[in-house]
Amino acid sequence: MKTLLRSIGALAAFLLAGLLVACAPDRSSGPDAERHTATYLENGKWVTDSVDQGAGDTTDWKVLVLEDTGFLTLELVFDDPSANVTVELFDRFGKPMARATHRAGDGPQLKLTTDVGIGKVFARITAGKGTKTGYTIKASVR
Repeated sequence: MKTLLRSIGALAAFLLAGLLVACAPDRSSGPDAERHTATYLENGKWVTDSVDQGAGDTTDWKVLVLEDTGFLTLELVFDDPSANVTVELFDRFGKPMARATHRAGDGPQLKLTTDVGIGKVFARITAGKGTKTGYTIKASVR
């Protein structure tokens, strides 16, 4: 009886662990799923990426290293103009700086502008429920 209960407990734990992994929003996000492994953006250069909430690639992190103060404009162009995507900017300590959400009906572009200082600025791109889209992103500081 004890062996049967242990087997059932082990099977339940295995199934629960599998369910948690299958439901993890960033299980397939790759190396840019977390802030400390953000992909670098160069000022003024377009970079392509994608998010796919259903496939487990919900979050992309980007980082820009600023050498001067000014205004940072983050521009995104979405392959799917109806994509539900939130873009947030954070300072080097993780303090929120700005946020914008793109929804169906907004067209293919999103722009976010904020005042910045010297140092690192992080951008988090998050796919909403059911969103699957490629995007191109550019950061410009003036």
